[in-house]
Amino acid sequence: MSPDSVKNYFLLLFLLFAFYMKAQILIPWLGSNGTYGFADENGKVVFRTKIDQPLRVFSKTDVAHPITLGGTTIHLLRNGTIVKFALYAGQVDWITPEGKSKILPNLAFVDFGLKMELVHLKSGVKKDYLHSRNITQPKWFKVYNEYSYLVNDSSCKFHYGAYRVHKDSEKVNFVDTSLHEIFQQDFAFGTIAGNGYFILANQKHKLGVGDMNGKIRLPLIWDQLEMSKKPGFFIVNQDKEAYGKNIKPRVGLVNDAGKLVIDTIHHSIYAFSDRYLLVSNQKKSGIMDYSGKWVLPQDFVSIAYYFDDYFRVEYSNLAQNIINSRGEKQFDKDYKHIVATGLGLHKRFQIECISKDNLSSLADTNFIFTYKDSLTRILSFVELKDRSKVHFYVNDGGVDYYYDDKKGVRDGKGKQIIPGKFNRIQKFNFAEKDYYLVMKDSLYGVYDTEGNILLATEYLQIMGNVQKPQWWAQKQTDKSFVRYSVPDGSLDNSSKTIPFLSQSSIYSIASKQKATHEIILPDGSIVHDSIINKYKKWPQLQTSTGERFFCNDFTDPVMMLNSNLKTFIPEGFVIPRNRFYAPEISTGYITVYKMKRDGKEESCGVINHKGEWVLPAKKGVRYFPMSENLIAERGADQNTNFRSDEIEKVKIFRLQNGKTIETFDVNLIAFRLFTLDNNFTMLMGNAGKNNEFAYYHSSGEKLTDDNLVDGGRFLERINIVTIRDKNKGILDVIMNQEGKIICELPGLEADRVYNRGDHWRIKYFTAKDKKTGLQGVLDTLGKTILPFSYKDLNILLPGRIVCNTNINGFTELRDWQGRILHTAAGTSLRHNIRIYESHNGYILISFENLHETAVISPENTLTHIIPGTSPGRYSKPSEDMWNIIPFDMKNKIVFVDISSGIIFKE
Repeated sequence: MSPDSVKNYFLLLFLLFAFYMKAQILIPWLGSNGTYGFADENGKVVFRTKIDQPLRVFSKTDVAHPITLGGTTIHLLRNGTIVKFALYAGQVDWITPEGKSKILPNLAFVDFGLKMELVHLKSGVKKDYLHSRNITQPKWFKVYNEYSYLVNDSSCKFHYGAYRVHKDSEKVNFVDTSLHEIFQQDFAFGTIAGNGYFILANQKHKLGVGDMNGKIRLPLIWDQLEMSKKPGFFIVNQDKEAYGKNIKPRVGLVNDAGKLVIDTIHHSIYAFSDRYLLVSNQKKSGIMDYSGKWVLPQDFVSIAYYFDDYFRVEYSNLAQNIINSRGEKQFDKDYKHIVATGLGLHKRFQIECISKDNLSSLADTNFIFTYKDSLTRILSFVELKDRSKVHFYVNDGGVDYYYDDKKGVRDGKGKQIIPGKFNRIQKFNFAEKDYYLVMKDSLYGVYDTEGNILLATEYLQIMGNVQKPQWWAQKQTDKSFVRYSVPDGSLDNSSKTIPFLSQSSIYSIASKQKATHEIILPDGSIVHDSIINKYKKWPQLQTSTGERFFCNDFTDPVMMLNSNLKTFIPEGFVIPRNRFYAPEISTGYITVYKMKRDGKEESCGVINHKGEWVLPAKKGVRYFPMSENLIAERGADQNTNFRSDEIEKVKIFRLQNGKTIETFDVNLIAFRLFTLDNNFTMLMGNAGKNNEFAYYHSSGEKLTDDNLVDGGRFLERINIVTIRDKNKGILDVIMNQEGKIICELPGLEADRVYNRGDHWRIKYFTAKDKKTGLQGVLDTLGKTILPFSYKDLNILLPGRIVCNTNINGFTELRDWQGRILHTAAGTSLRHNIRIYESHNGYILISFENLHETAVISPENTLTHIIPGTSPGRYSKPSEDMWNIIPFDMKNKIVFVDISSGIIFKE
């Protein structure tokens, strides 16, 4: 690259940096006439518009905003220009040489469909051109690079400070970031070539080179032209479509001063790097540098560049070796093939050398052999979890280099891990370790990465259970699967059934490839898929202990089979569809009914997943399994229960190992089932004059006494509960999730936080002194945070802000120490107070009914009072505009800088 081009390139980088230094946020500014303009962050008006509806903030990188006016979309540019009838208006990108994208905030791109427009937002310059989607690259222009492709979408990307523009189908120029056309004349076609250069073509289809200064560096006299890998050097007259054809040698190399560095007497020139060029004539190849000097003479049939100063060369006798730039061989003997073998994530490679007798050796990049003449072929590198090991799939001792007939595994030193005798080898990760699944003659086996045989190659199928590390394998002579331990592969007789291989499926498809699949059932037996086809679409249900069922709840009665396709419902009993509740199956119990001839229920009972009776069938009742240990019994006729003046008594059966150990009666149950959503706890008891309740766990354990008067429907981390004390008085207590009382609150009435959905997150709560009626704040250990001196006390932000009503009836904001931060202009109830937290610790507390907002600093001090409230759409802005917030002021949206207090209105 010439000194002038270098200076010009750095000037472009400086301009890009300057754009970002000058870019600023523009904030909607409300004029006294009700229309909006935009101001800078100091409140200085930049421009006005005639638009009377709220507008968006222009960030430092925003250049255009779409606005709908009267059903029509217009685009407002950040300099105040209004664009009509555009499909899109938006940013212009600067693409760095590394491929990263930066926005040019002083430029805007407007897409009109057929045409496009570039707008300079500072100078106001506008340029109209054809959109490149309407252009086709001429077939005679054969330069293709990352900058040459025509763009169909609504985007504009500058490369090296320039952008190609089309005035018509064969009239091309380039503009810089000031929108000045770089060349005084237009060209038939052209492309950006990188590093401040352009490849240009005239009407006679001759090519040349220009630069960012608009200067023609190479005259337009060349038939073909392409960039080399060193800036400022160009390969001329090379037609890639003519590679391999008997053409007249005329390819050369020129520099950006127009000097012919390599004469145009060669068939092809290929740039290996910014140091070396491959120069070929017919079947002779050599290496030149960019001064035109021979590095390696044309004594080779082919040359491949490996790294640094090293090349893989092929001689006229078709032997290969690696030589350096001085022509020195790196191996003592030549080879039939030399191949670079990559090591993937290790980001290095080794060199495989194959001799004439098809034996393979492996060398590192220092050209030191790790092993010699021991393989037929390295197939690929194996990515192992243990990065200290280097393994290769190999064709070990096969007949021919190109035929994968004896696959095995070797390490980087040539040690044989798996012998070369298999048709297929596949690495798999199982239970955080790597193993090899091998196949020979349709039989499978397993090796570990040390080469130990874990399962001999004698199985039709091998499967793994990831949840409990096990292998299940089926021999040719067996109809079912046998379990083996991981990792040693020893026989495991602790289970006779195959585990579930998937949380979502009862059955697995056999891996043996046939025209039709075989299905493996959980007991290890195999059935033809025709047997199970009709069940595949049935929902599959699971109990909490892992038993699974096929269930067809589209029929009446509901049909159920166990995981081995066997029915388990007792004879004479069914599951009516209107009585079936799928989540109930998780308890491990199924409610079944005996029906009368008229279709009515005669009796009801409960069975387990094996079909064994848990609660024998009984007339006049219905059973509701609640957990593995609790079942509720209610009257069969629910309508009678609803019409009764008395509260229905529900009998609860407590079970252990499926056997009833006790029963008790209640008339209130918080939930139908114990689930994770209720922390496997719930409130049950007897509502009435005395309201006696207790918390129960799904295990059937009673967590509290029957002295609860009020509380949440279930227990969470922290709970406020009202109980009867020993003297039958009312007492609020703090209780943990196990039903243990953390502390009592005598004389206090705690805030009923259990009525709120987020009560379990609470660290602090308000409570009232029963004697004075005044409130204070407690933590969840019962410690007093704020004394009981306040009326209408509410926690707005735990640990920071509370509010209360003062003696004059006005709402006060206080910090966590009780100090007054602000007294509002009137009374604002909690539901009228809206809170917003910014990125930088500022808090907005808006009194919606009073139309005022207090701004609290990160230090918890009052900074500003804004005469407006949230417009009902507080959404967190980006971090660089955290301080710019919209407010509703007299039914007009006004923006405010909450850190400086600037109100953007006239």
